[in-house]
Order: sequence, then C-alpha cells, then structure tokens
Amino acid sequence: MVAGYKPKESPSADYFAMTRELKDIGNNLNQIAFMANATGLIDEAAYHENIIILRDALRRIEQAVEGGR
Repeated sequence: MVAGYKPKESPSADYFAMTRELKDIGNNLNQIAFMANATGLIDEAAYHENIIILRDALRRIEQAVEGGR
C-alpha cells in the first residue's frame, strides 16, 4: 500500500439512505427557517412534522449503530 494507507470498506447502502434522509430533513427545516426570517412567521405544523421525522430518523440510526456493536 502507498504510504501505509489501509483501504476501508465502503459504507453500506443503509448508510447512504440514512444520510440522504437527514439531508432532506435538514433542507426542509432550512426552508422553514428561511420563510420564517423572510416573513416573520413560521409554519408551526410543518416545523413540528419535520421535528418528528428527524427524531424518528435519529432513533433508527441509533438503533442501527447500537445493533452493529
């Protein structure tokens, strides 16, 4: 190996699905924050819905990580 580099295994498809889901949730929350800044109002229902989705995603990620130990 070049300069002692040891290749790592590629992450699983689940890893990429989880990161994509978190990015989508982050984008949704960012859009809500942008509109709140622009209008001074917040779509509380959309905000709370995305928080619930985020918490569920984080719970599933924690379970996947803990299950892999």
